Amino acid sequence: MKIRLIIFFCIVSGVLNAQTEPLQYFRPNNKLGINIFESVKNDTVPFTGFKVTVGGNFTQDFQAVNHQNRAVPVYDINGVNSNQLISLTNGFNRAMANLNINAQLADGVRMNLTMYLSTRHHQETWVKGGIYSI
Repeated sequence: MKIRLIIFFCIVSGVLNAQTEPLQYFRPNNKLGINIFESVKNDTVPFTGFKVTVGGNFTQDFQAVNHQNRAVPVYDINGVNSNQLISLTNGFNRAMANLNINAQLADGVRMNLTMYLSTRHHQETWVKGGIYSI
């Protein structure tokens, strides 16, 4: 059942990715945008009207960490070793997600809005973005 679900999401994401139209002065939000700090200055895409793309990023991390302490045991009056480390278990961290909205507003005017959805404090959201015009 899990394999079918994974295959379904791969097919759906491929179909949805194929439906995106290019935007003017666009910097990709995925791995293609790494080390690109500004949008391109060349107008390589003709303006054909108002367009909006909505996307997201999601990550779910698995953590398997261990630690050790070679310090000399120090016992308090209750017999508890104050140098004893707490035991760690393997598991998943809280999920992280971003919401990306890109819009082509007019010829040479594009809006980019990225919402960073917090993992530890779910009530907090940070917003980055603005309107870019060339």
